[in-house]
Amino acid sequence: MDGRDGLKKPLLHSKGQEEEDNDAEKNIDSSSSVWSSPEDYPDNAFLDQDDDDKKDGPMAMTEDPENHIGRSKELFENYRKYRLWYSILAVAAIIPAAIDYESRFGTQTKIRTECPNDTSVGNLWRILTTILSIGAIFLMIAYRINYFEWKRQLPKTFKDLPPIKQLTLVEYLHLRAPFHATDYLGEEVPITTLLLLLFPYPSVDFPISITQTMNYKDVTICYYFSEFLYAIMYLRVILCVTGVFNYGKYYNPIAMRIGEKHGVRITSGFSIKCYVNRQPLVMLLFLFLIPAVIVYGLLMRIFERPLHADTNDFDYVGNAWWNIIITMTTVGYGDTYPSTNLGRLVVAASAFWGGIILSLTFSTMSTFLQLKPNEQKALNSILITNVAVDAISSVVSNKRGKVTDTKNLWGKVREKLIVLKEYRQELLNQDQLSESTENISIKLYTLEEKTEKIRKLLDELHEKIDKKLEA
Repeated sequence: MDGRDGLKKPLLHSKGQEEEDNDAEKNIDSSSSVWSSPEDYPDNAFLDQDDDDKKDGPMAMTEDPENHIGRSKELFENYRKYRLWYSILAVAAIIPAAIDYESRFGTQTKIRTECPNDTSVGNLWRILTTILSIGAIFLMIAYRINYFEWKRQLPKTFKDLPPIKQLTLVEYLHLRAPFHATDYLGEEVPITTLLLLLFPYPSVDFPISITQTMNYKDVTICYYFSEFLYAIMYLRVILCVTGVFNYGKYYNPIAMRIGEKHGVRITSGFSIKCYVNRQPLVMLLFLFLIPAVIVYGLLMRIFERPLHADTNDFDYVGNAWWNIIITMTTVGYGDTYPSTNLGRLVVAASAFWGGIILSLTFSTMSTFLQLKPNEQKALNSILITNVAVDAISSVVSNKRGKVTDTKNLWGKVREKLIVLKEYRQELLNQDQLSESTENISIKLYTLEEKTEKIRKLLDELHEKIDKKLEA
């Protein structure tokens, strides 16, 4: 009997063997007990562990395997769709919040050393902000439910669509284990929920006075609590970015299968890195630069506007954006600058981000100007041809009698031929080095495959030895 047949035993659905299942999970090492083909999976391995499946028993095995794969694809598309829509709703809530902020600031006194109590503006825009934010939370819940249902569906597809990465018994048992309520609240859920709950609420506002020293005098700057919440809402742009990059050719079932083969977890972060690698200039401009200028400029305007309201320095948002641009590019004209502590904090953060963008710009331009392999080969051929033509033209000139000093001429021709020979040898060495690198990579990959086979054989041998000792 094959050593792996013993793995079927702890997975049978019977009360007497549930204790064996628990013991097996405790005793089996995570690096052993590998199923290498679909035939190695137990017959009942694709049944769920919940109560409904236990009641159905063998009836669950009558389901069409195509339904499992189709259901898995449906859940995958659903959780991507819900994630995209909840991020869009979260960002859309910024629009009514911005309208509410502008309408309230416009009705207040220009110099806000004291916070006026103005109730002339209604709560319509804040109510709309609340509706969009709460709707985003509900869509996020739907996203998490579909995501975990998709994970639960994966083991059912292994019989007809086995995983490329060979699973151990402990990994497989972990996939089949029922999820608890706390699992749905893990990963990014707490931070995302908190971010979606921070927005200007209807009829909830109070002044916040901050005192700082300016020109050797203490100056009191008045903010409102809703303005801080409005500023925090701009962090929702990050949610939109991750939601959008869940779509594309680097985040789909095919990409996940390939990532599984290479031990790479396919996430929105992986998708972003792939797009940056393939389209660096476009991503640098539309992902890192323009959104950063817009967000940092709006944040600076929120915190600087109360102090400079009498001079209208930051009533015009273009002044804030201009200040951010000259800060991020390390120019610093000094025509506009932050005066409040919070405004300075925003500009300092933009300067740090600008340093990152500049480094990305240099590396991107270096990559953009670097010759591709076929372009490098074309350049080498052109250089060789030019050297050869130069040498041949010297000989032709001598034969036509244009050169009288033949001794001197043949010396020059000999030098050019030597240069041509050395250059060809240098290119040949480069090609040989490239081929050697490729051969080493192939040998390393072959060695990894052989190592994996040896590990499997050792695992099977250990199992057989353990069974012999137990017998």
